[in-house]
Amino acid sequence: MILQPVSVTKAIYIMLDGSRGIGHERAFSGKLTKALCKLILNFVLIMKMHLLWTVAAIALSFISFVPPAQAGNCYRYNGHEICLNQVKRSAKYHWRYRVQATVDGEQQPLTRYNCRDRTQTPLVGPQKGRTQKFTALGMGDRLCRLVNR
Repeated sequence: MILQPVSVTKAIYIMLDGSRGIGHERAFSGKLTKALCKLILNFVLIMKMHLLWTVAAIALSFISFVPPAQAGNCYRYNGHEICLNQVKRSAKYHWRYRVQATVDGEQQPLTRYNCRDRTQTPLVGPQKGRTQKFTALGMGDRLCRLVNR
């Protein structure tokens, strides 16, 4: 027996009436069979469209993926470009912020800024734990103005 490709319409006719293909139009026994056939054909068409839209949405979501921004809040000060890349607020002491910054593209040590006392304390590196006052228009002053808006 040689199997031949069958259209969706012909396959539905065969399923409904048991006709084996030749003269499948004669297989209709009434309006109910025609209505059921149309209903199944519409369902198949809707499922094809649903599948098409689903595949298109998935493809579009992969194409339109945008990586997170690299630079944070950058500004120029005394000829240097200073970027506040990561700013985390303390949950317990809301006036304290941990900041990861870069100056002219060079990574700076993680530093804690205290906006209430106007001090900064490096948390890593050789200056770890040494508290200093903010300088006028320095990174700490800019940070506190930025977060207290």
